[in-house]
Amino acid sequence: LRDAMEMAGGNKRKAARLLGIAPSTLYAKMRKYKI
Repeated sequence: LRDAMEMAGGNKRKAARLLGIAPSTLYAKMRKYKI
């Protein structure tokens, strides 16, 4: 998650796209792992 966020320049939507997941899933994972 951290690598994807760094690659996306902090853009959560871009990071989610890089990971192939929905933005809502990214937000949930960030909350779960306290990122």
